[in-house]
Amino acid sequence: MKRLIYLILFVSSCGFSQQFARPSVDADNTGAWTPSTGTTLWGVLDDTYNTDFSDWLDNDGSAAAGEVFTVKLSAVTDPNVNTGHIIKCSVGKDVGGALVTITLELRQGYINEGSPGTLIRSTLLVNNYDGPGPTSNTITLTITQANNITDYSDLYLRGYTAKVGGGANRTVRFFELEFEVPSAGPPPPRNRVIIIN
Repeated sequence: MKRLIYLILFVSSCGFSQQFARPSVDADNTGAWTPSTGTTLWGVLDDTYNTDFSDWLDNDGSAAAGEVFTVKLSAVTDPNVNTGHIIKCSVGKDVGGALVTITLELRQGYINEGSPGTLIRSTLLVNNYDGPGPTSNTITLTITQANNITDYSDLYLRGYTAKVGGGANRTVRFFELEFEVPSAGPPPPRNRVIIIN
């Protein structure tokens, strides 16, 4: 009698490190944001997350239609997985004054405001910052959102504020921006069936 033994092997790869994409090029500053030092936006936003709050990007939060800036992120390698994609940002605003909302977007293929590329994720950061000092936020992409990324060398973070209602203007500050993805690995695992006769 012959017996066939089927072995199903699940081949996978486990990553134990991460890649970090940080601002590297200014793409747009139609909102007239001002760096606390130097002349570039990315230069005050590219610090490792939660390590350096000595420089920042700010504006007066006065525009009801939104004050926009966009920075290109440094390139990372496609991790070949759709989990563990995390946007990190540190923001703050002045105490008192009008309600000001802060929105942060991850986009791919941004050219300018007339051709902003593909929106991957948009997050409205709630209005709970009581001072100009940094409040840290982490935003995890869904599997679908991560799958929508096709070029990890062409990603951008676009931030903007909008004044809601009356009251005095409030200074809004971005301290740090970072996009974390898993380390690069082989393509997703495939099941292999081996027949032993």
